Parts: sequence; C-alpha cells; structure tokens
Amino acid sequence: MSKSQDELQLERELFVRAMLPTIRGEGAARLAAMLEPLEVPAGTFLFHAGEPPEQFFFVVEGQVAMEAEGHPTWTFGPRSMVGMVDMNAWRPHRRACRTLQPTRLLAGRSRQWLELLDDDPIMGDSAIQGFASVLHSQLGLHGHLLAPPPIIASELLVPPLPLYQKALVLRDTALLRRASTQAIVSLAQVAEELVFDAGEAVFALGRAERALYVVASGVVALGMLGSDRRVSIGPRSVLGAAAALSGNLGGFSALAETSALVLRIREEDYYDQSDEHPELMRAAMAYMAIELERLMDLVPPTT
Repeated sequence: MSKSQDELQLERELFVRAMLPTIRGEGAARLAAMLEPLEVPAGTFLFHAGEPPEQFFFVVEGQVAMEAEGHPTWTFGPRSMVGMVDMNAWRPHRRACRTLQPTRLLAGRSRQWLELLDDDPIMGDSAIQGFASVLHSQLGLHGHLLAPPPIIASELLVPPLPLYQKALVLRDTALLRRASTQAIVSLAQVAEELVFDAGEAVFALGRAERALYVVASGVVALGMLGSDRRVSIGPRSVLGAAAALSGNLGGFSALAETSALVLRIREEDYYDQSDEHPELMRAAMAYMAIELERLMDLVPPTT
C-alpha cells in the first residue's frame, strides 16, 4: 500500500528532527515541507564545481562523493548533508558531487531555506546553534591541526570607546565581517567593555558568561578543558566563537597575556539583534561554513 502524503510528510519531518536536533518550534515541519524526495542511480552528479549553490541535499540512503582536482575526496553516507557549505558561504560550488551507489535523497532549494531563516527568527537562531555545535565538535577533534591564528598589529584602545570604534572592532572579526554596517552598529550598542591586566583571568573554566567575547586590543590565551594547549588570540577576534554560539564556552578558560580590552555581547542580546537583522545570522553561517571546510580539507570525511 502506498503511503499517504501525511505519512510521507511525517517521515520527512522525523528525519529532519533527527538530523537537526537544535531546531525548535515549527521549523522542522516547515523545512520538511520544502524537501523533495529523489532516488538516483550511481554516477549521478548532484552538482558540478563552479555552479551556483541552488540546492542542498540530505542523504537518506546511499553514498556520495565531493571531488575537486588536486584535493582529497570527501565521502558522505546516510544522515549527511551536502551542498550547505557553499550555500552558507555565498559562493559557487568548489567541488562536484556525485553518487557512488544508488542513493535516496531529500533535496531542498537554497532560496527557500534562506527565506525560511529570514522569516522565522526561532529557526534562524536554531540554525546558528546547530551549525555551531557541529563546528565546535569538529574543532575539539581536529582543531589542533590548524595553524595558530595570526595576531595582527593593532593600536592600543583606551576605554570608553566611542560607538564607531566598537563597530570597527566587530566589523573586522571573521564572525561578523559579512554583516551590514547597520547590523554591526546594533551589536556595538549592546557590547560591554571589559578591561584586564596582563595575567588576569577573562573567565575561568565553567565561569564564562553565555556571551560572545571579542578581543578589541591586546592578546588573550584561550585554553580548553582536558588540554594543556593554549591558543593566543589577538585583536579583532572572537574567543571560541563556535563554542560561544553553541553554549559550550564553559569548557574554556581565557587569560590576558597582555593588558587587554574585551567587548562582551551577551547571548540574548546577540540573538535579539540577529532576529532584527537576519544578515547577522547569514554572516555567522558563512563564517562557520568556511571554518568547517578548513577542517574537512585537513581530515576528509569518509562516512
């Protein structure tokens, strides 16, 4: 007996909820309603390098490979998403994607996905938190393979900072550099200024506020629970951005290596402004997509 439309919709919604557990409210149902089931044979190209990212795919059964000349192949099996890195990074596909065996997929349109995030603030917040959780997990596994972030030279900033100066600091962070000036100014208005002497704790393990901490000037050493490794973070950088956006910053400590000025944007203020200015969400998703790609280049997925 063939399944009814209601049964098929329920199956898709359950799959989406399992794949994206951070989605709250009606977001999973709305996303599931956008998806179209596809069954394709082995050797089918879902997209080619250089094409615009018009679709993304959930792999239900089967296996796909993402390939680019001169780069290791990424392979994805069931319960994987493909096509979202380039979509979130706002650029053409850098890799081709083809099926390695007969494959069942759920396909979505990128434009509909972005419209859904813009129209549904709860969905947008959930998408940020979900993507940040994935990136945080991957950084925990493979982040030590990345080169230390460069520390740029910066002028010494003396508080209190004028609004424009706080906005310039935020604009130059990788997390926010794709956001509009208006959106960045909205965050600058709610950013608190914190001053630390060299050797002073910005926050201890388990004591970080649920917030974004942005180094405005100076250098801060970021440490992680269970590791002796510390990473020096310079000006115009967010301390543990993926951890902060996924609610995992409590697993980190931060110590001022030099005198430092840090901007703190509380989580509720960030999400309030993100709801008001959806480009903040898009900027965050682009940043996390690029960071995730860096990790996958170092440790290719082989599921």
